[in-house]
Amino acid sequence: MTSFNVGLAFSRVLSPALLLTVNTWVRQDRANYFPSAELLADQPATLSQSRRLTSTGFRTDLSYSRGRHTAKSGVQVQVTPLSEAFRTGLTDPAFNSPCVDASGAPLGNPSFTNSSQCAAAGYGENNAYQPALLPFDLTRGGALFQFRGAATIHEESAYLQDSITLGQFHLNLGLRYDHYDGLSNGSGIQPRTGIAYQVRSTGTVLHASYARVFLTPYNENLILSSATGAGGLANASLGATSVQPLISARRNQFNVGLEQQLGSKLSVQAEYFWKFTGGAYDFNTILNTPLNFPIQFRKSKIDGALARVTINNVHGFSAFSVLGHSRSRLFSPEIGGINFGTAYAPVARPDHDQGFEQTTNIQYQFSQHSMKGLWTGLTWRFDTGLVVVSVPDYATALTLTGDEQQQIGLYCGDVFASVDQPLRTCASPHYGATLIHIVPPGTYNADTNPSRIRPRNVFDISVGADNLWKKDTYSLGAKITVVNLFDKIALYNFLSSFSGTHFITPRTLQAQIVFRF
Repeated sequence: MTSFNVGLAFSRVLSPALLLTVNTWVRQDRANYFPSAELLADQPATLSQSRRLTSTGFRTDLSYSRGRHTAKSGVQVQVTPLSEAFRTGLTDPAFNSPCVDASGAPLGNPSFTNSSQCAAAGYGENNAYQPALLPFDLTRGGALFQFRGAATIHEESAYLQDSITLGQFHLNLGLRYDHYDGLSNGSGIQPRTGIAYQVRSTGTVLHASYARVFLTPYNENLILSSATGAGGLANASLGATSVQPLISARRNQFNVGLEQQLGSKLSVQAEYFWKFTGGAYDFNTILNTPLNFPIQFRKSKIDGALARVTINNVHGFSAFSVLGHSRSRLFSPEIGGINFGTAYAPVARPDHDQGFEQTTNIQYQFSQHSMKGLWTGLTWRFDTGLVVVSVPDYATALTLTGDEQQQIGLYCGDVFASVDQPLRTCASPHYGATLIHIVPPGTYNADTNPSRIRPRNVFDISVGADNLWKKDTYSLGAKITVVNLFDKIALYNFLSSFSGTHFITPRTLQAQIVFRF
């Protein structure tokens, strides 16, 4: 990937209360994905892609500050030319085989090209077979699917906001207008308001806010995801059942929270938010490739909480704990982007939904004078686990590749899957996966009971010195950290449509030298 960014900024003080700023820029990102030199070496599909995104525009702001008011207004114009080239083809004859053997596994025999051939040869029909993929199956005489497209996105916006202090009240008022002209068109007027109140006698700050937000489609792979014309994904190309341009979305967001000071050593901050989006965006992948493209659902609902407790220096000890919760739900049907005919649940949790997570840090500071600022710290992180969309049940896990099965620790009785020996059937009552929780048969629900990454506890320990050497305004410090102290093996996510599969960092020793001046 290559990119460049050039920007110019101008500011002028018009009066003691007025400041004018003007910014202009040109940015470009070029992303290239190259396949192996041998066409059939990448499994189960070969993929190449070249994308270019250029953004150019200007923004001007006028700021006013006097008395109770801190106001700001501005306009922005942005032009984004897009260019995309993409090609792919199947390289694994079993990936889209029309026939399956007695165990239900797809046949890797490329001579079978139609479901009508299966019964005569003593095999069953593959219910997952997609005839639309046959023209792009290189193992069955097909050719590469090739796409090339270009488009230009125009966006204009203007806003006005004011921050007003009235005694113990603090008000934030704003209004924004956006116009989007790309592969679809839309505009939105967005009021925003917030209020905070300080209870001076108790050290409490209460706040609440509302925002109407105008959202625009992601630019990455936007042309491919919306291409319905010649050369696009119409006529069931790559198995697509429909392709619709993504449109602008609208969101209503509400926030409430408080800040509480308890004496001079303890403080608490907490906030809860709700986001209701009409036309919510998400990502999907084409076939089994790393190509992500944007899609759009009818609506989404997201709510969550964030709290932080901080303890300041108490006899050398300090600590903080951050706790979070997020609940995300997508509501079908899909209304924009490529639809491959996947039967989405009426309500589903995407793979960034997590019930609870927390990070706690405890640090002890030794005497500054005798120990050169020596300190030691312990960090503890706990996660309940993200949703695993790709493995709704154990039967689905049995269809994964051997590499994918061994990544999640799939087992049947005392037998664990390996790269060369995947599990295809299981007669033992003891089965599951060590790194993900697969819900019991018949209990899966995409909303209320999805499969998840297994919960995990991870500990880091650090020791450092802030003033190994000090002279005038210069100082030298050092820090050594053991990440994942107990070498916990765990997944962060698995076959995520946006980021793939990631394990947490194994035990790692990190060393840092810090020079302050």
